[in-house]
Amino acid sequence: MMSDLEGALASAQRFIRLHPLHAQVDYAYYMRGLATYELGFSFVERYFPSEQARRDQTAIRDAFGYFDELIRRFPDSRYNADAAARMQYIRDRLAQYEVGVARFYMKRHAYLAAAKRAEKVLMNFQQTSAVADALAIQVEAYQLLEQDVEASRMLAILKNTFPDHPQFDENGEFQPSGLTEEDRRTLIGVISFGLID
Repeated sequence: MMSDLEGALASAQRFIRLHPLHAQVDYAYYMRGLATYELGFSFVERYFPSEQARRDQTAIRDAFGYFDELIRRFPDSRYNADAAARMQYIRDRLAQYEVGVARFYMKRHAYLAAAKRAEKVLMNFQQTSAVADALAIQVEAYQLLEQDVEASRMLAILKNTFPDHPQFDENGEFQPSGLTEEDRRTLIGVISFGLID
């Protein structure tokens, strides 16, 4: 309540260590996850959600592990519903982070690295909001790598699963994202804040 997240985390860990058989130790497990979860957010992120995918995800991953441990150890705990909802949000955030990294690689013309990051989303974060964007990145990356078989396979999956994806035009044709054209500024353009290019 006083926003002393580090203190709450230390207290919860100490309570778990000293009283592992206490009747309400599940609350300590929950508070450990909740404090770590809140540590994963900065002040800026609370008001500008687009910044979430750019930050270090270590605290969020730790929170996911703590919530998972709570649910596994105490399947009847009254805190499990909230922990499960937060775990779903964390999965979505981690998937968005991976898509953000893949976009960064696309801007840097590292197409294979972008495709691998997108594949990580498809393998580990199914049923998150980032799956459609990950498929689109894979389609574009494989097209640019001239791997037509993989590009066609990913395009078919994207078209069948997400036919309303923004990269499809009104005729249903896949359009490039334009990521490869971004961030290719000259030194003079950077120094002049884009006024001279």
